[in-house]
Amino acid sequence: MGFADLVQAVKQSVLQSGSAPLPREKIAATENKELIEKELELLLMGRFADPREVAYAILFLALDEASFITGTGLTVDGGYTAQ
Repeated sequence: MGFADLVQAVKQSVLQSGSAPLPREKIAATENKELIEKELELLLMGRFADPREVAYAILFLALDEASFITGTGLTVDGGYTAQ
């Protein structure tokens, strides 16, 4: 699959990611730790996404095995919308 095919496969669907994935270093360096803790409480997974987890969802949409998935959204939000 070439890059153009990848773009075509992914653009027909929408990836809906939740909280912006923050590297652990940024979380530790954040001055407002109380706000971070409140955000984490809203996620069923109890953590922010690793950027690779979001990337893997995009790669999944580009796989031949996902070729019949189109015109829909794939939610990758750590369970936020499931509450």
